[in-house]
Amino acid sequence: MQAPLPKQLKIGLVTKAPGGYAVAPDCLDGVAKAVKLVKDLGAVIEEVELTADTDELKLATNTLWTANLAASLEAYTNATGHVYTENDIEPANFYMAKLGHKLKAKDYAHALSAMHKAGREMGYVMQQYDLLLMPTLAQLPVDIGALVYTSDKGSVNDFYKDKGFAFSPFTSLFNVTGQP
Repeated sequence: MQAPLPKQLKIGLVTKAPGGYAVAPDCLDGVAKAVKLVKDLGAVIEEVELTADTDELKLATNTLWTANLAASLEAYTNATGHVYTENDIEPANFYMAKLGHKLKAKDYAHALSAMHKAGREMGYVMQQYDLLLMPTLAQLPVDIGALVYTSDKGSVNDFYKDKGFAFSPFTSLFNVTGQP
């Protein structure tokens, strides 16, 4: 971000969602309008596909999420002396913390390795382009509560892996690789 702007921006256009998730036509239409605008301003556009192993990242994301949630809630208990219950926190967080307590150190190490690998892959892509242009979401906004886990929706891990990534596969990849 500190480098001077080139005379002509080279933009990588991403329209295929990582993991092969469907992208809503309205989301693609918004990107098409942005492409026209930046082309009219003189940018060079090249299509690029992000190739991170989405299944590996889903597992890694959920592993780190659950482990960190379990550790945070344990720290809360240690600091306050109050043992949290299902009534104290959102159901999804309660179930995710339970999963986090079951993890082993090697699970956490594998997750970190997967994140670093995805970060290196993204770093390579970013060496080729000044910026990437893509939809923010793969689906139109959903009703409030649609992405909130409740125990009747099956496995909390599968719920977020399937629903969360399908909704925002573009942002998920950026979150886990430390992109702006």
